[in-house]
Amino acid sequence: MLLRRRSLETLARMSKMNATLDKNGKWAHVSIPTLHSIDSFDFSGILTTWQLQALMTKARMFAFHMPSKDTGDTFLQYDKLTADRFTFMASVKTTVSRSYYDIPELPVSPSMRVSLCLGYIGTSSLSTAANLNCEETGEVFVHNVNQVVSVDKTTRKPTPLPDWWRTKYASAVVGNERLVIPRFSQPDKVHMYECKIPWSDVDMYRHTNYVAYIRYSIDCAMDGILTGAYSNFTNTQSQYLIKDTNIAFYNESVPNDVLQVASWEDKDNPYILRFDGTKDGKTIFQNSIEFYPEKSSL
Repeated sequence: MLLRRRSLETLARMSKMNATLDKNGKWAHVSIPTLHSIDSFDFSGILTTWQLQALMTKARMFAFHMPSKDTGDTFLQYDKLTADRFTFMASVKTTVSRSYYDIPELPVSPSMRVSLCLGYIGTSSLSTAANLNCEETGEVFVHNVNQVVSVDKTTRKPTPLPDWWRTKYASAVVGNERLVIPRFSQPDKVHMYECKIPWSDVDMYRHTNYVAYIRYSIDCAMDGILTGAYSNFTNTQSQYLIKDTNIAFYNESVPNDVLQVASWEDKDNPYILRFDGTKDGKTIFQNSIEFYPEKSSL
């Protein structure tokens, strides 16, 4: 915990991130003066999809584990909640506004912040919502929901959230809607892509960081485009603007595992690609990515 705090202090100092809490305790706001390093952007000048998700994660970690200068508390006392347990990612939904892709064309880049709230409390799971928005106007460019499961450190099985935390923060919930992403089946014809998990994609639990699965999906899509696997997606990946990402996690993978990622076009929506990542025949993750109808001019 001390190492994490020191790492976050360094990150905050170098990135000039700053967190504030609303007086009612329902929202935390993390200012992002500079989005990321130059290698995080694609050639159109925006953050890649997985880097957007990583940004939301860093903002959460900062708010959850760094005491606010205003109150001296961490947001939702998340550091105390997770002191005796792990939290594993169950599902993620991210919606990117069309105006996000126009940011590089603006005469002045807007100052950004990530606004966080508690979205749902269940028996052994919870969700938090994060909005990447403009500090000056409040316009939301990206809306993201992460659903996590409280897991016992020894058994690695779900364990109930503590009563003290559920009671204290029940009134802080905004919406109270559980994120459910239905599981789907593969059709007969799919495009197959293989990838080996590198150590650089490992999180603090020594399994694959959930953000990496989004990149594996995009890599699979690019491979499918270049090999002519799809009928609706025929240009380079950068031509397609991502609108929604819906990803669910079912099992873990670790470094040096080999994943088989199947992809195919949705039969009802021509702008959706679906992905099913498996290891030894067991599904690790499933992902649906919806794209905007118009293509990038890049």
